[in-house]
Amino acid sequence: MSQGRTGLVILALAILVLLYFSAGYLLAFIVDVLKNSPIIPGVESYEKETYIGYLKSIPQIIGVALSILWGILADKIGRRKTMSLMIMFMFTGLAIIPFAVNYAMLLASFIIFGIGYTGIAPIVYAFIADVLAPEKRGVGYAVYYASSVLGFIGAYVFYLAVKPWQTTYGVLGVMVLLTGLLLLAVSRGVRIGGAEKTSVIEFKLSEAVSSFRKPSVIAVLVMIVFWTIPWGMLTTFAIDYIMVKWGVSKNIASLILIVSVVSIAIGHIVGGILSDKAARKKGPAGRVFISILGIGIGLPVMLSMIMYPYPCGNVEWSIVIQPLLLAAFGMMFTTIAYPNITVVLSDVVRAEHRGTVFSVYNILNTLGWAIGPLLYPALAYIYMPPDIRASDLPRLITLYDPESMRYINSCMSEMAPVRNAYMYSAATIVLLWIISLLIWITIKITYEKDRIYNQLSISFRGQHVEHT
Repeated sequence: MSQGRTGLVILALAILVLLYFSAGYLLAFIVDVLKNSPIIPGVESYEKETYIGYLKSIPQIIGVALSILWGILADKIGRRKTMSLMIMFMFTGLAIIPFAVNYAMLLASFIIFGIGYTGIAPIVYAFIADVLAPEKRGVGYAVYYASSVLGFIGAYVFYLAVKPWQTTYGVLGVMVLLTGLLLLAVSRGVRIGGAEKTSVIEFKLSEAVSSFRKPSVIAVLVMIVFWTIPWGMLTTFAIDYIMVKWGVSKNIASLILIVSVVSIAIGHIVGGILSDKAARKKGPAGRVFISILGIGIGLPVMLSMIMYPYPCGNVEWSIVIQPLLLAAFGMMFTTIAYPNITVVLSDVVRAEHRGTVFSVYNILNTLGWAIGPLLYPALAYIYMPPDIRASDLPRLITLYDPESMRYINSCMSEMAPVRNAYMYSAATIVLLWIISLLIWITIKITYEKDRIYNQLSISFRGQHVEHT
């Protein structure tokens, strides 16, 4: 495949990823709307938060249960055919949301979307490795992750531009369908293992399972759960956390998160570029070093942002800018490690088995993203003193004023225990990145030995089988 056509395929994929992640992230911008909507059951704030969390977690859990099937199909019949099925799931679910009149219908629509949204991930991971050579995958996966993160900004843009929120989902569904068809058209001819310019053996599940015995694969699969739990919490409740803890309006909270999202996208790209360069100079150890460095810097900075002693209700930019910068730099440095997670798997797993391995990776990845939104309100409830739990304060703290777009009671002095409970919950969840950091140190030991493909030599075995 020519370099120009490769670039076109990656561009079309990036746009598709941007759109379906915009649909996935839109929930974060309508939490306050849903809390005050009769379509969401519950009376207390944390009860409504739990039902809202179900809209993210239940579809992901169901999608995860099916994703192993899609990964195996991607290895057997090809990535493009399986990807087209996931695109149709996403389109159908998003197209139904505008017609939901109760919570059951809304949840069902999210589940249909979630099957495709969750299921497409392992296919995309394997597809990128089919398109890009090993020495370019750091940047390739960085483009994917950057697009997925910029989907957060996309969600905000669509939230502002298309009203009401049900219609926003419908519009995104149509755009996902059209962009998906474009990607399928420009990627004709992409085959399993094509980027390595090597033959592949016919897929056998028993041989694919043997990949899970590699220490590097085991380490990545364990790490990804602890890595994604904080991301699941942050993407769903970051805006709401800032509104509750800092007492600022939704517009200010959204702006802070958007700046952070841009910094995350930058972190992905910088991480991909630096890691590819480090790998070319120092081998696998260079890629791992960049990951450890990013998390080592980003984690304490991010924790400082969460526990920042913000003067509640103050909206002066001289005050807002300090924690905003902490959020931006904390997320940017942490995400430098992200592209390397999938690069490691693509390097240590044979091309014809990647769909299967990435599907298990995606199960654990999605498990973390699903746990985060459920763990946050649960831990906050645990951190609240018993007398506070029994009072009306947890409900009153999220009394929302549509005109000022603020939780009008959040800065009351008696609300301090509730605010602190949410702070301790968020901080506890972010500290899980310490486990990811420790596992990266173990990968430094196993990665070189486990690699199959690298930029200098390609070994292959078995019978030549073409997959289109």
